[in-house]
Amino acid sequence: MSDNKTLILIDSSFPFEKIKQFNVDNNVLVTFDYESHKKLYEEKIKHEISDNFLNDSDLLNIQDESYRFSRWCDESIIRSSLLHEDHNLGELFYFEFRYFLVPFLKKFIEISNIISKYNQANFITSNDLYKITKSFTDHVKSISNSKNTQKFIYDSVKISLQIRNKHISLNLPKKYYVKIKTISEMLVDMFFGIRSNFTNARKTVLFVEFDTLRYNKIFENLPNFHLNGILYSRRKPSVWNFKSFLIMRNLTCKIATSNSLNDEQMKNKIENDTTLLLPQIDLLWDKEFFFKTLFSIKDTSFWEAIKPEFIELCRKRMIEGIEEIEAARKLFTKFKFSSVVILSESGFNEQIILQFARKNKIPIILLQHGLYYDTAEKYLENKFQGLFPFNSNYFAVWGESLKQYTVNCGVREEKIQVLGSPIHDNIFLKKHSQNTTESKFILLVTSGPSKNFVNDLMIKTNTEYEQSIEKICKIVTSFDYKLVIKLHPSPFEIDVTELVKKINPKIEVIKSGSIFDLINSSSVVIVIDMSTAILESQILKKPVISVSVKNYNWGIPSI
Repeated sequence: MSDNKTLILIDSSFPFEKIKQFNVDNNVLVTFDYESHKKLYEEKIKHEISDNFLNDSDLLNIQDESYRFSRWCDESIIRSSLLHEDHNLGELFYFEFRYFLVPFLKKFIEISNIISKYNQANFITSNDLYKITKSFTDHVKSISNSKNTQKFIYDSVKISLQIRNKHISLNLPKKYYVKIKTISEMLVDMFFGIRSNFTNARKTVLFVEFDTLRYNKIFENLPNFHLNGILYSRRKPSVWNFKSFLIMRNLTCKIATSNSLNDEQMKNKIENDTTLLLPQIDLLWDKEFFFKTLFSIKDTSFWEAIKPEFIELCRKRMIEGIEEIEAARKLFTKFKFSSVVILSESGFNEQIILQFARKNKIPIILLQHGLYYDTAEKYLENKFQGLFPFNSNYFAVWGESLKQYTVNCGVREEKIQVLGSPIHDNIFLKKHSQNTTESKFILLVTSGPSKNFVNDLMIKTNTEYEQSIEKICKIVTSFDYKLVIKLHPSPFEIDVTELVKKINPKIEVIKSGSIFDLINSSSVVIVIDMSTAILESQILKKPVISVSVKNYNWGIPSI
């Protein structure tokens, strides 16, 4: 098609107040995300959605290529430049990089297809879409916007607070969160730090990034096996509220805080290594041909479009990598561990600890931490998420079904132990002490679209998700039942509070806290798609309705 049109490409970074300055009847407006589509839809402004310029082959290609591009650091020509004392600094944030890549690749393919259709058109875009469009045509200009969109998922930390009966969720910039955490750990170190009376005669187990409340049963039982326990949580504090304080007060476990590890020698080492690293990182970008060739799709390179953000991400995370490597080195120097327990092999800090443990020949136990899609179709994603024990010595699973699935995925059977689920011990105890008073509410457990799967970025997926919740709310409240909605803790979870309050202001939306007590007090549990809440409801003998909304073509899991 060669008609000389003007296309206005809009995403959530577009200054919406400027849209009405354009003659919307003579131009083609295209929205690129759910937020922008919703705004135009509510304003009754005619527009197309970018999803319409994708076919099924494009969707598969985007998801598959995101795995390959995320592992850019494994390429032989670049790998040696990324090594810092045997640690591949680029590998540490491959999981986060994928969160950036998938939305970008979707927009890149969509714009490529749009320009193929409107090859003589002029384009007006948001700042965020300008660089992509510029890769294909010079007939483009951007509408500037001072809005600073967050680029990377770990640049902020989701904080959940409960003040009386109100649940509040805040996204705190990481730099402020780290400052608060550092100050708080000074107090934590006073109460739960590792002192000279730590029982050295016992073997010591290191628990990496464990939630104190969820795994308290493991920690409570350590003395029964004459074991010390050290909690090492760099992303989230081990003590963050009064309940976690009370639990830790009754445990023999200790906490390895930044305050207990940092010293002048370590600070100097980090400073010197960072000074040496920065020029080494800058030399990477001289390999222009490599990056242009690697970061290309449909024979078109998108390197120039992602280059500024990619360089920013690399500098940020590689500097953080040096800090975390030195902290881990100090940890392994100060203490002799008999074993290390982790929940995933993909985490930033988990990868560093894995490397030190393997180097010191310390057994590593990977613990199943949730319900997994145990289907052949989900294998590639499960592997990417670090759910298999490819670098661990043992895999502790909840039951026989996951054991068999893991064996089918190529893991040696002798590495796998069926030990049950420690996070569900408390639920089994509650099962025998339930309140016999008839429950008076129905619980809806949400699990919304994410940003690391291309299907979740589709307008159709987001629309159907909200419509499903809306319909459930209307049906439940029409029978005069009380409805309580528990939002998923993901930082990307859609806050449906405004939506459901329009249906019935009495609907309660809970954004934080444990789900166990809610399930135990409910009469029926409704679950959106796959959730551990299905299993927890079954344990407590609650009727469960699973409503399938999102389709990833992963088959049906055994749960």
